[in-house]
Amino acid sequence: IHFVEKKDIDVDADNEEHMAIYIGNFESCFKRCESLGIIWINPRFTKLDASKTLEQALEAEAFRIRDIKDPNTGTKLLRLEHEIRSLRHPKCPLKQYSINKKKAKL
Repeated sequence: IHFVEKKDIDVDADNEEHMAIYIGNFESCFKRCESLGIIWINPRFTKLDASKTLEQALEAEAFRIRDIKDPNTGTKLLRLEHEIRSLRHPKCPLKQYSINKKKAKL
């Protein structure tokens, strides 16, 4: 992925694209996103995940954010949905980490 910074962009524009990323320290990531107030439920994918709480996110092995914000100022920098998945998520392409969630803690 190559990002090019541009001036005068509409940070609220939503092109309905999203990306999935896999995180090892899933619980801490959720807590940080929650503290920034950026947890989001995409109404198009509520059957896949509708995680508002840490418990729901751990059950789904996923949660979503919609806006990227500056952690120091809270200023919205970009609207780009991220589906953040645990390494235990069943679709994790990293086979060595795609493990039974009941057997291991990451």
